[in-house]
Amino acid sequence: MLKSQAPDCARAPGSCLLSRMQVFMVLLNFLLAIIVDAFSEVKEQTHETVGIHTELYQLGKEKLHSIMSMVRPNYISDSKVRPSYGERLMGTICAC
Repeated sequence: MLKSQAPDCARAPGSCLLSRMQVFMVLLNFLLAIIVDAFSEVKEQTHETVGIHTELYQLGKEKLHSIMSMVRPNYISDSKVRPSYGERLMGTICAC
């Protein structure tokens, strides 16, 4: 800014404070726009993922199946049985 265009803070302290507040508000607006944009990008990316509770449930389920297979060697998990015998077993169970 040229010296002739800058507000003279000695003569009019109110205009100097006003211009500084305007600059501060513009810079704050830029900062908030950057933060909101980053937040919206992260929100879009995480919308497609599963939550932590779902991941923990799946890990616990897999761990339980691995422990069961160590304790009982003839143990076969449901996930291995269902593809081949799932429909036949479900029909038998429902008929009872």
